[in-house]
Amino acid sequence: MKFKFESAPLFSDLFIISDIHLTSEFYLIQKIGHMAAFGLLYLFLFHWIKKPRLAFFCCGLFAFTTEVLQLYFNRNGRLFDVGIDLVGIFLAYLLSRIFIGKTGA
Repeated sequence: MKFKFESAPLFSDLFIISDIHLTSEFYLIQKIGHMAAFGLLYLFLFHWIKKPRLAFFCCGLFAFTTEVLQLYFNRNGRLFDVGIDLVGIFLAYLLSRIFIGKTGA
């Protein structure tokens, strides 16, 4: 595989949904992994900064930024994937409220 930098990516690619394969076991496992990874990122960041809303915002911004950056490196950046990441972040936020007892202050 050869590295290729795309200096002018097509940002419209962020909106492509034709490559969503909900019937593929590998695809589903990959997306569950993304949800879990971003959920863990939220929990670590929340533990560090102790501000749930800021941790949520930072993790969501990171999810969006990584998808946009993928367009520059000849990869598929998708807003759908940002949504998957946000689901993981939100689930971790809910779990932290339940088990740690923190409110969304």
